[in-house]
Amino acid sequence: MIVRRPYRILEDFHKVYNFLVSIYAHDGCNGHAAPYFEYAQNHTYFDASQSHRISLWEENSEIAGMAFYEMKPGTALFALQPGYGFLITEMIDYAETRLCGDDGKLEINVLAAQAAIRAELAARGYHCEKFWTTAGYPYSKGPLSYALPVGYRFLSADETYDYWKHRVCTWYGFNHGDEGAPDQDIEDLIHYTAAPHFRRDLDVVVVASNGDYACFAGMWLVPGNKLAYLEPLCTMPQYRRKGLAAAAMAELQRRTEQEGADFLTGGSNPFYYAIGFEAACTDEIWVKA
Repeated sequence: MIVRRPYRILEDFHKVYNFLVSIYAHDGCNGHAAPYFEYAQNHTYFDASQSHRISLWEENSEIAGMAFYEMKPGTALFALQPGYGFLITEMIDYAETRLCGDDGKLEINVLAAQAAIRAELAARGYHCEKFWTTAGYPYSKGPLSYALPVGYRFLSADETYDYWKHRVCTWYGFNHGDEGAPDQDIEDLIHYTAAPHFRRDLDVVVVASNGDYACFAGMWLVPGNKLAYLEPLCTMPQYRRKGLAAAAMAELQRRTEQEGADFLTGGSNPFYYAIGFEAACTDEIWVKA
């Protein structure tokens, strides 16, 4: 018998994480990778006050499916164990009633490989409004061969980590400079990097000769999937087009391959394809007219 119940944030996180690991595929046919969920849950933008609206479907206390939001209600996503496609109509019904935003609107983020969900959405009058394809790098292609230019180095494991420099790098690296200088609060950075599966020892920081953190690449390793999950990657504007991010990706591959990974995720930016990544999965946003 299938039972639906609310997600209990203080009790269910590891159960959901392991469920996502168990169903993972590079093309996303069963849903997003486990670090996608974990990163959101530890992000300062995540609305934990509404987490009870995330719903689990279980059989014999094992998760068969999940309907959830990433940061806050308004966009719904689905993860589904193979063989439980009969739950799709109920899961979408649930999303339409419980995962809408405060304005009553709902977007559904479905992966292109989730064919049965896409078919049901189309039958209900939804259409794909936008999409983006995320790149990935299979290590079977061989090593990424990019080196740091003169004057830059990787932060070593025995150096004290400077969260303020991290704040400055990610603030300007994600083009927030027009909003003014970053605030002094670094607690959100400390919070998300304290997530259970974030690998501080594997992430890559490129340090400029003046001590700036010029480029940052965060790493979430999933041994059960042999997956190296990149989140986030950014380079400060004044250090772009010098090959720093490419060198950071090469270093991430080297570090994570030593840990048993065989696939590195990227993003949708053309940069990834330029350095040898290939199309991995496609996210789509579906809405009703």
